[in-house]
Amino acid sequence: MREALTQAQLIEALRSATLKKIAPGDEEVQRYYRNNQDKFTTPEKLRVSTILLKVDPSSTAETWNAARKEALEILQQLRAGRDFSQLATIKSGHESAENGGDMGYIHRGMLAEEAQKAIDQLKPGELSKPVGCSRVWRYPHRRARAAKAQQLAESGTGTRTTETRNGR
Repeated sequence: MREALTQAQLIEALRSATLKKIAPGDEEVQRYYRNNQDKFTTPEKLRVSTILLKVDPSSTAETWNAARKEALEILQQLRAGRDFSQLATIKSGHESAENGGDMGYIHRGMLAEEAQKAIDQLKPGELSKPVGCSRVWRYPHRRARAAKAQQLAESGTGTRTTETRNGR
């Protein structure tokens, strides 16, 4: 019984000491942030639009070739000035079609590897050639890039994210 009482007293003493710990001040928080900025980053986000032509993986070569031909025709229309959003709404089998193909902001690795490689080569506003993925033909279109999280605002609170837009 004496051992149990001592253990209970130790637990209570530890609990009291822990609860009395004082929260860090603004200067201490800012110093920690400056010394550990690598812990306060967000992954790069890209705003991407797509026109996706679905093809069943078990389709014949003829079906795949027809989809490829349609993809090239869409590319010609886009290069001739046809509106991407309008074509995406009409032609795309992706859920983003109702938003003109706009998939919003995505992180690296959210798309098939082939599509990601195509997007990585684009500047905002550029359009890729058709990209054949496992079940689809798609047109990645990089719309914009959201900047990585930046330093604490001068007030010492929060983070700031900037966005660039390319005419859309």
